[in-house]
Parts: sequence; structure tokens; C-alpha cells
Amino acid sequence: MYKYLVNSNLSVKIFLLGIFLLPSAPSFSIFFLLVSSINPIKKNFNKIIDDKWNLTFIISAFLMPLICLMQSEDIMPLMDNWNKSLTWIGLSNWLPLIFIFLSFQFFVSTAEDRKIVSKILIAGSLPILISGFSQYFFKIYGPFDIFNGLIIWFQRPLQSDTGMTAVFNNQNYAGAWFCIIWPLTLAALLDSLNKKVNKFICLSILISITTALILTTSRSAWGGLILLIPLMTGGSLLQYLLPIIFIAILCIFLTNLNSVPTDLQNTMREIIPNRFWQEFSTDNFSWRESRLDIWRYAFTFISQKPIFGWGAATFPILYFLETSAYTAHAHNLILELANNYGIPITIIIFGSIFLICFYSFFKIYIKESFAKSQFFERAWFSSFFVLLLSQLWDIQYYDGRISIIFWILLAGLKEVIRPKLAND
Repeated sequence: MYKYLVNSNLSVKIFLLGIFLLPSAPSFSIFFLLVSSINPIKKNFNKIIDDKWNLTFIISAFLMPLICLMQSEDIMPLMDNWNKSLTWIGLSNWLPLIFIFLSFQFFVSTAEDRKIVSKILIAGSLPILISGFSQYFFKIYGPFDIFNGLIIWFQRPLQSDTGMTAVFNNQNYAGAWFCIIWPLTLAALLDSLNKKVNKFICLSILISITTALILTTSRSAWGGLILLIPLMTGGSLLQYLLPIIFIAILCIFLTNLNSVPTDLQNTMREIIPNRFWQEFSTDNFSWRESRLDIWRYAFTFISQKPIFGWGAATFPILYFLETSAYTAHAHNLILELANNYGIPITIIIFGSIFLICFYSFFKIYIKESFAKSQFFERAWFSSFFVLLLSQLWDIQYYDGRISIIFWILLAGLKEVIRPKLAND
């Protein structure tokens, strides 16, 4: 019984409601998603166990609490501000989401299912666009609350060097979300080219998302958009895309290099808005050295406790003890997981994720039977792949909305490569 969304039932309706509310009302969304997850697990327990792709994640879910038990107490004297309970709390970033992966694969098991979920996710993201534009252009910040504070929207006032954040209150998080829904919206547009009204609506949303993504001034989001275009269109647009990228890079050099004549540089800076060229100034690129420095220390910490890790929430303390500087995390989700819970569990989880990516890419983009795959299949892969890559550069995963959609997208890709059975 895999065709859940086609043969709609109450669990499906609750699931889709949760998807719709995820961007704008995550507390309500999580409640509805958890309620909808019970029925698929109960009805399909044997199928879940028998699926080899599920098995690695199930093993991980059992191993992680054992790792917490095995993490030595000798860590605590080194870090006065750390409590071992934090490593148990840190499991909330993994165990419930593995459960979501196991349950929601039944809601995204067919191409039609994934198409429906994609459209619901786009519709649910419209309030984010409204909030972002109201923040950026009209200086509307809130806070606004409804249902006695169950939903609170607050958009922090923007500084001269800060891009659009919307309700995420972080421009990189907002940029990551727009990168997730951009290919889904493009797929919806391509799917509705023969329908005038739908085409106009989808085109308007796509232009709005592209604009919002650019206005976040998130370099990782800009890079994600550049990667999304060939992932969605293939090589057909590269001949047009490459000159645009070249011109953009040239403009960046002209506005920032000291060797550029002053008159020319000032002219370019007057043409290009400050927020954009300053993102690539020497001062703003000091992050590069610190990012590499953070990763270097992360490898050192991991090498000291490679099997069971240090425990969740230890990286900021370890880094501060070594450098007297603060960083919230390792800025790489793989290194973060290895530091917190060890190398073996990291290999199990991310090894499976990368294999699912590899096989789904092959089936969607290369395999002959999928040569004319639907636009939404390519969009689904593109959304997850760019989101995964962004976690290797930064960690937006700790926002519940992004981690939930991360695992739902992964569940859909797992279903792309799962052999279809006669009784599905």
C-alpha cells in the first residue's frame, strides 16, 4: 500500500496540512506531521524492516543512544559549561527525523505523490515570500502573534549589510529555503506551460522566489542557484549561463580589487548596490580563513575521540578552549556529526545518504527509462542535492523546518530507486 497520496485518506490530508504549514507555522506543522506518521509505520512495519535502504538508518537510530551511554565522563571536567544531558538532547536532531524518513516515504512513493507534495510546499512558502518582501521593502518587522502566541512572526530589523531573512531571522537559512523551493517552482511552471492562468501564477512565484533568493545576499544561496539551473535544464542553458557568471565575476573583481583604477571602481560601485559587491569584499571574505580554521580544529577534535565522539553541543566549547573564539558549530554537518557521535555512525548515515543521491541521480538523469522523467523528479533531486551540499559549507540543518524537509526529500529519492513490487 504505497500509493497514499493518489488514494487519499485522513493520514494523507493531515500530512499535507503539515507540509503546507511547515514554512510559516512549524509548531503546528510538527504536530500534524507526527500525527500523520503513526498510521504508515503501523500498517507497513514489515515493509520498512525489509527495505535495505531503511535498515542502515534503523541501525543508526539504535546505535546513537548506545553511543551516548558510551561517551566517557572524563569530558565533563574539561568543560565546565557542558552537561552530558546535552548529548541526549542532541539526539532530537536525528532520531525523530529518521522516524520521519521511515514513515513519510509512503507519502512520497510515486512521481505523482512527489508532485503533489511539491505543489503544497510551494503554496505553503508564499507567506515566507510575503514576510520577506515586507521586511526588506516596507520595514515591517513585527512581532505578530496569533493563537495566544502559538505562532509568532518576528523579522529582525535589517542592517545596512544584512540581506532578507524573512521569518528565519538568518539570511543563510532563508536562502537555503528559497533554494529548496526554486526548482520545485520551476518544475510547476514547466508542467503548466499549456495552461495560461497556471503558467502566469507559477512564473510570478518563480520570479518572486528568485528575487527573494538574491536579496538574502547569502553567498551559499547564490551558489546554489547557479548549480540549480543546469541541474534543472541540463546543458542547454550553459551557453547563456556561463557568460552571465563571467560578467558577474568580472564586476566583483572591478569593485573590490585594489589594482583597479579608482574612477572605474567607483563607477562600478555606483552601478552595483552596496549589499552585493560588499559581500565579496576583502573584509567579508575573512570568513574563508576562519572557516578553514574551524574545519582544521574539527578534524583535530574528531581524531581525539574517533569512535564515540565528544557529545552534542561540545564543539563550541572545545573550539573556545583552543582559540578563545566562539563558533556555534563545525560549519559542516558531516564533521559536526563525527565530532558529536563518532566516525562510525557518521559513515553509516552519510554513506547511505550519498549512495541514495548517486543512484537516484543515475536513475533520474542517465538511465534510459527515465530519460523523459517528469520535471518534478529532476526538481526533487535538485532541491535535496543543493541542500545537502550547503550543509557541507554551513549548517542550516538545525532549523527544524529545513531538517524536516531534508529527510522528506531524501525519503522521496529513496523511493525513486526502490524496486517497485507487484503489490505496491
